[in-house]
Amino acid sequence: MLNAGELAAVDAIIAKPPSVGATLPPAAVSAVTKSLEWPAAHRLPSLDLARVLAASIVLPADAMLLVLASLQGDDSAPAKANETNAMLALRAIANSMLHSAGATVMASMCDDVLSFVSQVPSSSLSAPGRVARSTVALKCVRLALAALIIAATRPWLYPRRCRRARRGH
Repeated sequence: MLNAGELAAVDAIIAKPPSVGATLPPAAVSAVTKSLEWPAAHRLPSLDLARVLAASIVLPADAMLLVLASLQGDDSAPAKANETNAMLALRAIANSMLHSAGATVMASMCDDVLSFVSQVPSSSLSAPGRVARSTVALKCVRLALAALIIAATRPWLYPRRCRRARRGH
């Protein structure tokens, strides 16, 4: 259950979404995190809010972990709720890579994200969910390639990685 301050923070976010790079007030962070812990059958609004927020801000780590946990589904929830939750969670993850701050954070997490996302069976995803999963995979690959290109063209930034690359490892 959200308290009055958290509800007011959510209302403020809905009325005026944060601009790119903004930080959320503590009440909003608390509201998002708490709502992502709701039972799977009732989690759609909180995942949709996380999806919208991820496009402009870096979600707190605990909120992002709860978004990832929504991919697993819940046996007590209807299949449609699990399918929708997974799609929105994947879209939130993809949106978090839209801005430079989020891409920087996600670049360090892509191995874990891909490992987690690959465990979600295609049969449990709708067509939009499969598109969202592909988007996450492609964005993670793009971030990895960007890091390799930077390492290759600016070896002074990544001296250890470049020495390994020159040796063929």
